[in-house]
Amino acid sequence: MSAAMSLTAYKRRARRKQIFKYVACGFVAGLVLLIAGLFVARAVTIHQMRAEQERLKLEKDVAEHDQKDLLDLIRRQDDLQLIEYLARTELGMVKKGEKKIQITTTPPESK
Repeated sequence: MSAAMSLTAYKRRARRKQIFKYVACGFVAGLVLLIAGLFVARAVTIHQMRAEQERLKLEKDVAEHDQKDLLDLIRRQDDLQLIEYLARTELGMVKKGEKKIQITTTPPESK
């Protein structure tokens, strides 16, 4: 009987080793997936930050261009030709003796 018991004990021990290998492989696989997930999350964050950086750079360029235009307008605030142009185009003013002609279009009547 001791030979039969030792055979059963051997099978149990072999089965435990096999289970331990499966558990260890599962643990390692889970750890690898976790690390890979962290790397993917970091890569996505980096991509989003670069896109945000590019958007902010474009926004800054537009703001600098607008600032340049406004500074140019401030420098030219005493220019009489500019004042006349703005009065005519933005305010619709006319000189003495001129007549203002305004053309308006009406949408076609629907049938």
